[in-house]
Amino acid sequence: MKYASSLAVLTAVLVAGCGGSGSDSALGNPPATVPPADLAISSGNSMQVMQVAYSTASGAGDMAGLVTNTGISAEPGAVAKVPMPGQLTKPLRNAISNVPIGPETLPCDVSGSITVSGNLANPLTLSAGDTINMDADNCDDGLGEITDGLIASIIEAFSGDIVSSLFSMTIRMDITNYQVTTANDVLLNHGDVTVTLDNTTPGYVSASVSANAIATSSNTSSETLYSFLSTQTIDTRVSPSPYTMSASGTVDSSEVGGIVELSTPVMFEGFDNEYPSEGELLVTGAGGSTVRLITIDNVDIRIEFDSDGMAPPDETIDTTWVAFTS
Repeated sequence: MKYASSLAVLTAVLVAGCGGSGSDSALGNPPATVPPADLAISSGNSMQVMQVAYSTASGAGDMAGLVTNTGISAEPGAVAKVPMPGQLTKPLRNAISNVPIGPETLPCDVSGSITVSGNLANPLTLSAGDTINMDADNCDDGLGEITDGLIASIIEAFSGDIVSSLFSMTIRMDITNYQVTTANDVLLNHGDVTVTLDNTTPGYVSASVSANAIATSSNTSSETLYSFLSTQTIDTRVSPSPYTMSASGTVDSSEVGGIVELSTPVMFEGFDNEYPSEGELLVTGAGGSTVRLITIDNVDIRIEFDSDGMAPPDETIDTTWVAFTS
């Protein structure tokens, strides 16, 4: 899945004070209605379906800018990080120094440019209704990624102090033809994402990411999320630092060849960079077929497949987090 890598870049750009507006996407507009699950989960595909669903659910938290990687990331050895004061807000302070914003075209560090525009009600802070827009033109800042495309963002709610980073903010991003090119892949995104970030209590951050419909494609696959919601928290006031994650939505993935629904009947919980020690992820396909991930501890998990959703499961596989996410 690409959400952790490509959409994290989008949020990093947005929280850095950039956004954009644009035209129809090359991916096409995702359908307005949520399609029903049409993939029959079987013994042969249940593991892959669960891996795709888990990667989607865990990686979406990166879109909130809450962490670089979390213990619930599909990548082993991840490290949880809370944004430090000023890390989120310095570029924002630079962007809002002039009202209205631009349009102003700024050169990127290596090549390309970003055209920034928008309007703020108050040059000293953010307010509901503020807009921050970005048009990236093959922007290369020497970070190993080239960005190109349009994002339109609007602040839906804001309270707190932007200078100290102690604030609560909800921001909607309408993404059009936003492309991230890396050494190994070309990631294209289209759709809408709403991010809520609450950092009003020092050391404790909660975030949510929602999308009516967001489509992404790469060199090898494509996915669309419908009615998606992911929530996460992390508390660095204590050590080890506890985190939580829950997710729900519908996923249409070319990797598994169909549409499934995912949910977390039991919230995932863990500490620092460890895999979850609690939590369940349920994936439902056509005909009531299901596959369920059950956390035993931060090392071992159980995968249960059922062809009709009726207990007992048809098949049970005991494995480890490391093996599952490899």
